[in-house]
Amino acid sequence: MNNRQFIKIWFLVVSLFVIMIALLNYLIDPFGVFHTGLLEKSKSLNERVVKIDYLNKNKKRYNSFMFGSSTMGTTDPKVLEKYVKNSKFYNLTCSSSNMYDFKMLIKYLIKEDFEVKNLYLQIDLTSMREYGKHSNQAQKHHYRVSNDSMWKFYLEYLTIFPFDAMKAKVLMALQDADATKFDVENSGMWFVKHKDRAREKDLEAYIANESSFKKKSRRTRGEEKSIDVIMRDYQEIVALCKEKDINLTILTTAYNHLRMDAFKIEDVLRFVERLASYHDIWYFSGYNSITNDDRNFYEVNHYISEIGALKAARIYNDSTASLPEDFGVLITKENMKSILSKERDSMLYHDRE
Repeated sequence: MNNRQFIKIWFLVVSLFVIMIALLNYLIDPFGVFHTGLLEKSKSLNERVVKIDYLNKNKKRYNSFMFGSSTMGTTDPKVLEKYVKNSKFYNLTCSSSNMYDFKMLIKYLIKEDFEVKNLYLQIDLTSMREYGKHSNQAQKHHYRVSNDSMWKFYLEYLTIFPFDAMKAKVLMALQDADATKFDVENSGMWFVKHKDRAREKDLEAYIANESSFKKKSRRTRGEEKSIDVIMRDYQEIVALCKEKDINLTILTTAYNHLRMDAFKIEDVLRFVERLASYHDIWYFSGYNSITNDDRNFYEVNHYISEIGALKAARIYNDSTASLPEDFGVLITKENMKSILSKERDSMLYHDRE
């Protein structure tokens, strides 16, 4: 075999391999970006892509949006529509969202002339340290949001080889396994029905068997060097909403007490104070009768849907709801010193117990 023949064979083999990878990516569609629908049960669904694709085709269906990480994903938009007159909310929750994601999404909605009357923005305490675009293909922004080339965007998804994501999707389809379900074409929520069934069957057993409820944390998570950039993005979001006459409601995530144990007390207080200095914020984090009760959580990061409804009831002053007095407080420029002083005392008391 001469060199020319060898090069031809090598080129053919490589070409066939690339074509095979592209075909597998397209057919299996591990991140849901091609909408082939052949294997619909996907654990690796890229919400940042599929939700934007859906909204682009349904611009007139919604006039209000919910932003947040996966912690917001269990909150039903209907609980907000009950309180906000003439609203139609879509839960635009995206896994691991940070302030960069929120800025990109609100700018996109405005640029594309979506009607945005209300923005319900939940901020994780991790947002004081986690910032920027995601390299993970399961969390990459839609090309319309990032202003990237459409061809480059889809070419990347065709030429990668995410073996674990492919394997997980195929196995779930073959075994009819339980997985996270995404209601993209309606509410935007996500569901874990197998966990709901387990909780309904025996809640105490569920709690006893959930490994995250057994792990202790140390207060090691605090602000990073990116905090000033994070706050600039936050100010831009607030300014955009004011400029466009968007009713902005801001709240913090209610973390399970074991998850809350991971955050540095002074960093949390400083972060919340900076947030409140630019816009009123509803504070649901910390230690209270809701967050101290493991029954209100799937695991330490995600609360059940009923807690999202309680948060909305507090924010919209629903006198008919059964609300614990210690769950949720509005922090403003005027009261933040006194409120955060009480919060410091609460956290320090928790640590002494």
